[in-house]
Amino acid sequence: MLHVARALRLCVVAALCAGAAAAASGSAAKANPPPPHVLLPSGAFHVGSVARQVPDPSRHVPTMIQLFYPTSASAGAAASYMPKKTADLAAQQLKQPAALVESIVTGAFAAAKPAPGKRPVILFSPGLQELRSDDTALGEDLASHGFIVVSIDHPFDSAIVQLSDGRIIPSRFHDSSNARRSTELRAAAVRARMGDIRAVLHALPAINAKGLLERRLNLSEIGMYGFSLGGAATAEAMRDFTQIRAGVDLDGSLYGKSLSVTLNRPFLFLARDNHTNASDPSWASDWKTLKGFRRQIHVVGAGHGDFTDAASFLHQLNPQATDPTGYYGPIDPDHAATATRLALAAFFKRFLIGDSAGTQVLDHPQAINPDLQLLR
Repeated sequence: MLHVARALRLCVVAALCAGAAAAASGSAAKANPPPPHVLLPSGAFHVGSVARQVPDPSRHVPTMIQLFYPTSASAGAAASYMPKKTADLAAQQLKQPAALVESIVTGAFAAAKPAPGKRPVILFSPGLQELRSDDTALGEDLASHGFIVVSIDHPFDSAIVQLSDGRIIPSRFHDSSNARRSTELRAAAVRARMGDIRAVLHALPAINAKGLLERRLNLSEIGMYGFSLGGAATAEAMRDFTQIRAGVDLDGSLYGKSLSVTLNRPFLFLARDNHTNASDPSWASDWKTLKGFRRQIHVVGAGHGDFTDAASFLHQLNPQATDPTGYYGPIDPDHAATATRLALAAFFKRFLIGDSAGTQVLDHPQAINPDLQLLR
């Protein structure tokens, strides 16, 4: 059984994609529309991408991570958005042709040689039952600004985790229609993710010691961000792992230690329309625990789904479509991604590399980008 928000997203995706297919079939000129593509990175570097399998003792199975990093290469084989078997299974869920999902174009080169120098590391945790690939546009963009991003799959939580040998680990998460029980299940899922994050942090020194990314990771400068439940996992991880120096929650309600345990390191909330301390008691509780730098910034016109790649893909497939459920907001999805990427890069540049150039974005965001608005 899919988590209800994910099931809703799949219904919306299927409906909008079906509309795109119907529109395309009505015109020979649109019979072969271009494949969906990830919004190109905005930074100075080209981007390389490589997947790694890491042991995950807490789950008793391995997990997969995707690393995005700066490269000096200006050409090369394009990195896949997701492995083929994963793409085919995702296409079945979406009731779409596998070729459509397989054709998604990324902005990274597969296994390209990394640019010289050590780089700060930023972990990413996706939404409940979602995949490490679901926010590729954000990961690639941060890499283009000089960071190494480590996107994490969560075994038995992520809908599909495909291991290096092709084995598939499906989700075991089952939601409840009872609100209190559903909250308990989400809180448990956040706690389970701490084992995955611990495993990844444990694996990073070995990745830095040998192989493609040898001596490229600055493990004294680690940040983290996450979407939805991944945002909750970010807030929780910052309480569990002191080496995570700064964190960002992309529109996720919070659970566990975040509601009561003090945090003295920088934390940023990026919010959809009408997501505030007043509407989300978990944000109000967490806000009181934050004793270091803290900000809440609103992406004007965004729905929850506008913090993922799916919003842009849907718009590319069916530009005239609207979403009556509100999961995607009225904002142009590329504008939402641009605004989110601007805030993320400014935050991590300030707190991981000491670059104060982005301070204006965090203190007066609307003066820099009208799609951003300071909440508090």
